[in-house]
Amino acid sequence: MIYKTILFLDGSKTSLKLLNLVNKNKTFNISLVVISPKMKKYLPKEIKKKKIFFETNFRNFNKFTFFFKNLKFDIGFSYYDFKIPVSILHKLNIGGINFHPSYLPYNRGRHSTFWGIYENTPLGASAHWLTEKFDDGDIFYQEKIKNINYQSAKILYEKQIDLLLKVINKTISMISKNIFIKKKQNKKKATYHNKAQIKKVTTFNYDHTLKKYEFIRIIQGTKFNDNGITVLHDKKKYLINFNYKFKKVKKINTHLDINIKEIFKNIGHKKYVNFNFLYKNFIFKIHSKITKII
Repeated sequence: MIYKTILFLDGSKTSLKLLNLVNKNKTFNISLVVISPKMKKYLPKEIKKKKIFFETNFRNFNKFTFFFKNLKFDIGFSYYDFKIPVSILHKLNIGGINFHPSYLPYNRGRHSTFWGIYENTPLGASAHWLTEKFDDGDIFYQEKIKNINYQSAKILYEKQIDLLLKVINKTISMISKNIFIKKKQNKKKATYHNKAQIKKVTTFNYDHTLKKYEFIRIIQGTKFNDNGITVLHDKKKYLINFNYKFKKVKKINTHLDINIKEIFKNIGHKKYVNFNFLYKNFIFKIHSKITKII
């Protein structure tokens, strides 16, 4: 059977790999590709030549629903950064499958790696059926990352994306063999985060005191490119980055414990601070510095 297929792509490397995998599989006949504006330059020549694509975003998506009035598709695949209107989802005879870099039902929405670290929830990658809500549909296939330890958010995010590509490949292969799975998400365990929430939990007053477990999760979760925490002091905002290395130790040396409040104070005066920090039989060697004053 050949499936008439629609794709929703955000222009990322992952969405390009999704496009290539579907395009190479003879089970799927790509009839339309809906793309974010930044995706156009990456489209294959054959898609452009057939003119079976259009650009849109969340703000103007509903203006294009008329385009789908007389269209029908068998199945859709999505790695997209905007919500797909329900009226379009109803055009999919079998349904649509979205790929999300988290182990659903945990960490729906944005910044899944940070929230997995911060809230100590499982990390992984999932394929799920599209519904009118973000990352809410039944699970098609998913895998979990094992042995997270205290690896940085950047490393864990890259692992999630690598795992997501495996999930995408597996999903496409199963559907091409007419295998369809629907497993209900555990709604009681579901967590969702929007784009703005991360700023709230990584912004502190100058004299704030953090609990040890929260401090470790924050420096681990913000170790991603130039991200960090924001400290408010004297009507200014200080962006502070943390680099760290860790190793496990057998003997606990309690004197390595530190006062989190004093760290922030010292950073404010010295611009950078190096220190050792002990947490659950791990020693963390931490370098902290102010990288920007906003």
